[in-house]
Amino acid sequence: MGLLEKVFGSKPDYPELAAEGKTAQRVQGVQQPLENLMEQVKDPLEIVPAEDRTYVFIGKPPKKFGVAWIEGTEIQNLQRRAQEAGVGTSKMEEISGKLRSAYEKYENSDRYVTTVAGREIVVTPSEELNRDVNDIVNQVIH
Repeated sequence: MGLLEKVFGSKPDYPELAAEGKTAQRVQGVQQPLENLMEQVKDPLEIVPAEDRTYVFIGKPPKKFGVAWIEGTEIQNLQRRAQEAGVGTSKMEEISGKLRSAYEKYENSDRYVTTVAGREIVVTPSEELNRDVNDIVNQVIH
């Protein structure tokens, strides 16, 4: 199946993330909570690591996906946090649309792959994408 995915383009062929450097250090810094998330979720993961908050796109953005983030050692789920904050369905649809637009805006950003706990994940070291997603998420949690 892997060969067919590459031939038909359903799985992008990103370069391997260098083992050294700021991005690799950020990935290593969230490795344990990321592994915990990977135990719960079998969907593909794409992380946008940053100093304060690492965002995780779960699924297949920009079409069908969820968003979680790692802050310190804690994993937060946008859907759960929105429910706790009493955010209604129409507002969540608006938030999802904004997240989709933010992702699409940076679709041409550099992306890499790395292996965590035996699973390949995509790493997008885009400060801009992280900032935009952070702004959108803060509308829900604050």
